[in-house]
Amino acid sequence: MTIPYLGAESLKLIKIAYQKAASRIIFIDYDGTLIPFSTFPEQAVMNEKAENIITILTKDKKNKIVIISGRNKEFLDRQFAKVNVTLVAEHGFFIKEPQKAWETHVAVELDWKQKVLPILNKYIDSCSGSLLEEKYASLAWHYRNVNADFAKLQINQLKADMLEILKNNANLQILEGNKVIEIKSMAYNKGTAASEFMHQQHFDFAMAIGDDKTDEDLFRAMPPHAHTIKIGPGLSIARYNLKKQQQLYDLFHNLL
Repeated sequence: MTIPYLGAESLKLIKIAYQKAASRIIFIDYDGTLIPFSTFPEQAVMNEKAENIITILTKDKKNKIVIISGRNKEFLDRQFAKVNVTLVAEHGFFIKEPQKAWETHVAVELDWKQKVLPILNKYIDSCSGSLLEEKYASLAWHYRNVNADFAKLQINQLKADMLEILKNNANLQILEGNKVIEIKSMAYNKGTAASEFMHQQHFDFAMAIGDDKTDEDLFRAMPPHAHTIKIGPGLSIARYNLKKQQQLYDLFHNLL
């Protein structure tokens, strides 16, 4: 299957649609999309290019800019303290409109975390370089710094260790991201969060950009006229791909 990389003609059409629109919504994933990946998650902080683009986008009153991420709300608060954006944390569990407090529209049980924590800690001990991230509504095992072949074996074993818990928690899921395994409820995802915004208001222009498997839910929730873009060469339901993360900055500079 040929990967539909974003070309000059398609970019021109997106730019025309952007300029004509009276109301726009743009969903942007954080890690691997707005900001390149780092060795350790805490090092992936806002850079000058990203901050300048987001600042310009948010100054246009026609734009609603939504940073939609798996990150926790505290991290996103720190990165976007200077800009007027809508924030979505933990894959849609928390939502924060500009100048307002964090809210959640999802009710989930979290007692499963105490059963899963010991399992993940076992893999932290056995996989040098991996780390555990405990969020409010999910647990994430990061293995970016683990040998790829060894990590693959450990992932398969982790899934086997989780079988019994998943059987007893029908709404629980294992979410495979970019060098991360996350356990969370199936009651919400980036797509359900995006749908909330789309139902609140009509937008003439809609765009969603992400790099990960978790962003496929976001792309799936977009209306037919939306411009969906995957960062990287992998197959996706997005309409277009960009070869590299850095091309995102060029895309926005072109639109603006």
